[in-house]
Amino acid sequence: MKLKYGQRLFISVAILLVAFFALFVSFQLYREYHYKETLMRARLQDYNVVIADDYLDGTLMPNHNSLYTRFTQDMVSSYIVAPGGRIMYDSSGIADSAATVSSVDPFLEQSLREGDGKTLIKEGNSYEPYRVYVCTNFPSQGFSVVSTIPLNKEISKFLHPDIKPVLLFTGLFMLVLLYLFFRTKGITRNVAREMSRLNAELSYRFDQNTLLKKQMTQNVAHELKTPLSSIMGFLETIRSDPEMDPEMKADFIERSYQQSVRLSNVLRDVSLLGGMENNAKSFEKEKIDVSAIVDEIMTSSEWRLKEKDMTMMNLISKGAYVTGNRSLIHSIFRNLTDNAIAYAGEGTSILVKLIDSTRKQVTFSFSDNGVGVPQEHLPNLFQRFYRVDKGRSRKLGGTGLGLAIVKNAVLLHGGRVYAQKSGSGGLEIIFSLDK
Repeated sequence: MKLKYGQRLFISVAILLVAFFALFVSFQLYREYHYKETLMRARLQDYNVVIADDYLDGTLMPNHNSLYTRFTQDMVSSYIVAPGGRIMYDSSGIADSAATVSSVDPFLEQSLREGDGKTLIKEGNSYEPYRVYVCTNFPSQGFSVVSTIPLNKEISKFLHPDIKPVLLFTGLFMLVLLYLFFRTKGITRNVAREMSRLNAELSYRFDQNTLLKKQMTQNVAHELKTPLSSIMGFLETIRSDPEMDPEMKADFIERSYQQSVRLSNVLRDVSLLGGMENNAKSFEKEKIDVSAIVDEIMTSSEWRLKEKDMTMMNLISKGAYVTGNRSLIHSIFRNLTDNAIAYAGEGTSILVKLIDSTRKQVTFSFSDNGVGVPQEHLPNLFQRFYRVDKGRSRKLGGTGLGLAIVKNAVLLHGGRVYAQKSGSGGLEIIFSLDK
């Protein structure tokens, strides 16, 4: 049976929590056992100190126990051992004065080898329980004291961790799992709705993207077909008429060249748009002086401005920097300038200025006092191959991609762009760029 998303989510979370809880409980039980074992070892060492003191005072006798602790006398066996292994004292009174640790209990000898404060555990059997040995050395006195205690029920109970906190944590953990079980139902519903919404949005965007690519392909094909057809027509005419008038032939060649330039411009602009959309990270960024870029464009466009009796003013002060790709920043102002020269009209003027600067962005205005654009066309100016006057645009040689490149370049630099009527009646483009 296939589990629902909410059930799979709950099971996954529950497994992780159970694993974590098991590790946590195991660690806590181990730590408590280790603490109680350390406490028992410390008490036996204290016992060894008392045995040594009583022995040195001459008050220690067999079956003597002057330390009343949790460990009763019949539990603890103590031995005072000389450096050679001879037993100087046996609390049980069994060993004689000539006895050695190896003859009485080999684990006494091993405990002495383990050293001061070490815990040695002797494995038990059905007849004899486990025993714990703790050695305390007294080098200045010339002997060691070893105490041993059986791990009987009372000692085992002492060492056994207290499970009451574990039971409490287990109960709280079960409540948490129960809460998660009901909570995941609500989360699942929300996630399902959100996934459904995202799926619908992604599907819509995919469809829109597919439609845009289809339109782009159709538009590019159309834009390429026109100049190619013209070039083929002119060349075919020249080829079929070897005796053509030289002046007409030169005119056809010139027209073919102009159409080839237009074809090259379309391919260049399509390539630039594709690069910005599909490989934006490949454009390296640097600190750019925007005023210097505008000055460069004004200088290169000087003859075209004079040809149309137009003027261009750069009011952006020196030192207005942005961080961006120099080629793309240049293409923004270049395309806006080309657009204004092509459509503003003769005898008009172009004004470029910085209108706002914040800690993160700068905003520019690029305006002219030309014929302007009807209000209904303003929202569509940045669409690919959009033309207000299609026949006039093609006649002037535009590719229909200039303002689309402007929009994509501005977006790539973290800004926004829009068009409006300028105060002088022409067209004004407002756009911002990240510093």
